[in-house]
Amino acid sequence: TRIVHSNGRSIVVRYWDEHESRENQSVKIHLDTAVHRIHFLPNSSQFSVLLEDRRTFIVGGLTGTLESKTVLDMETEFLAYSPTGECCAVKKGELVEVLDTRTNQPIHRRVVVQEEFFDCAAVSHDGARVAIVSGSSANTDPDFDPDSNEVEVGAGVKLKVVRYIRVWDVTTSEPRCVFQQGLGPKITALSLSPKSELLIAGSEDGTIHMWDV
Repeated sequence: TRIVHSNGRSIVVRYWDEHESRENQSVKIHLDTAVHRIHFLPNSSQFSVLLEDRRTFIVGGLTGTLESKTVLDMETEFLAYSPTGECCAVKKGELVEVLDTRTNQPIHRRVVVQEEFFDCAAVSHDGARVAIVSGSSANTDPDFDPDSNEVEVGAGVKLKVVRYIRVWDVTTSEPRCVFQQGLGPKITALSLSPKSELLIAGSEDGTIHMWDV
């Protein structure tokens, strides 16, 4: 089992023997800026790091070597890495694009997403598709979908939040499919299968959804 955690400006990767309940090895990495977010990539041999100064790294879990770096400006929001770590999706305003993490250059085309908020995203293995959970809110209206969740924003005012998952083909900038029915609670996890034929989403109420793409 591999465990990665951060303490301020350092990262520790621990290798844990579950059978003997002891640590076999650990790797410590010192950074010059506080860590904002960290997680293992699906291949389990690398993990991604997002720093407070907007730099993102792919790190080799066995060696602690910084293998690639992406620098984001203050207007750009990091969304997700592909499972291999070779590309990542970023958002700037209404534009979403996929970057090559080795060159920091866009690959394929940009996608325009006109929504009020984003929950999470997932990038396919080849970087050709991006799944994005986004949504909008409006004053309570009887015509709203009953599966949308209602949020109270104060002073007795309630908004209904409508969430969508769109799978975009970034080679054409066109949406491949849209899922909305039954999506009420906030989506907290999203993933595309290796061949992008399946999409799985997990919500904060513990529900898991799966669709053919």
